[in-house]
Amino acid sequence: MNENKNTQGLYQTLWNSADILRSKMDASEYKSYLLGLVFYKYLSDKMLYYAADVLEEPTNDVKKAYQIYDKAYNDNDLHDDLLANIKDEFFYCIE
Repeated sequence: MNENKNTQGLYQTLWNSADILRSKMDASEYKSYLLGLVFYKYLSDKMLYYAADVLEEPTNDVKKAYQIYDKAYNDNDLHDDLLANIKDEFFYCIE
């Protein structure tokens, strides 16, 4: 149920963003921006879930995963190890 709510919220946010962009650009240009945003969101969520798992606090809620990541990212003792682990697994890290 909660995941469905998150998905609906994402769709609504994307739709609102699409409305703003559509008024300012041609449709052929618009699709490039939208695909990039969706791909960035996918990469970001995947990294957050992985970080939560590595920090031994697995979750299916992206907001909770972000909170776990943010807490570890801002912890001086965990920061470097967390980023190294994520970069080793994904070859990127979205800070």
